[in-house]
Formats: sequence, C-alpha cells, structure tokens
Amino acid sequence: MIYHDGRSWKPCLYIARFKSRGEWAEKPVADKEYWEDMVYQHDHLSDLSFEPLEFTEEQDERLQEVQHIGQSFGTICTKYVEDGEFPEGYDHPLGILKIKKEQEQQNRDIADAFYEIMVSGVE
Repeated sequence: MIYHDGRSWKPCLYIARFKSRGEWAEKPVADKEYWEDMVYQHDHLSDLSFEPLEFTEEQDERLQEVQHIGQSFGTICTKYVEDGEFPEGYDHPLGILKIKKEQEQQNRDIADAFYEIMVSGVE
C-alpha cells in the first residue's frame, strides 16, 4: 500500500494481479514497468494486470503522519496507514503518535460528556 523511496513514504498507485506458479496473487505496486519486466523475466509469473489503488482521505492523512518514520519500519507504517491500527504497547516508532491519538480521543470523550451533562440539566 505504501513504499519508501529513500526520502519519504509514498502511496502505491496500483494493485498488480498476476499468477505465480498457477496461483493468483496481488500486490500493491508503484511501478508498472518493474512488474511487467518481472513477468517477462520469470516463467512462473503470468497474466499480469493492474488496477488503480485508491487512497481514502483518512489513509492519506495517516500517510502524512508517518513521514518521520524510517523505511526500516515498513510493516508498522503500512498497517497503520492501511487501517489505522497501531501495534500493541507503546515501545515502537509509532508510540508517541499512538499516545497523541489516545489523548485526542479522551479529550473528545470528556467534551462530549460535559455537553451531555449540560444539555440534560443534571447538576
């Protein structure tokens, strides 16, 4: 879904669908030519096609949030950008971002609770 170009995280633009040893597979890719060359060079790959990969606004926002994370943390960053899930605990490169998001949610929950108390007239 995302890749690191040596400077920053970028979205993959396509989903490549292909057969590998007779089994269908798919992979998010950034470069069609690279995969066309792969299929040309490897007999076990065939039936290559591409579909555009659409990012949601939320996924794009999360992509911007991980720009400071290095390329060696691709799995963590990809999972977070894809579905918004953080790894367990806080001892990982997204730990500070996870704490920030949790604090923002707590602030919204508190504001909502105060609003409910105010409109219900409870003292």
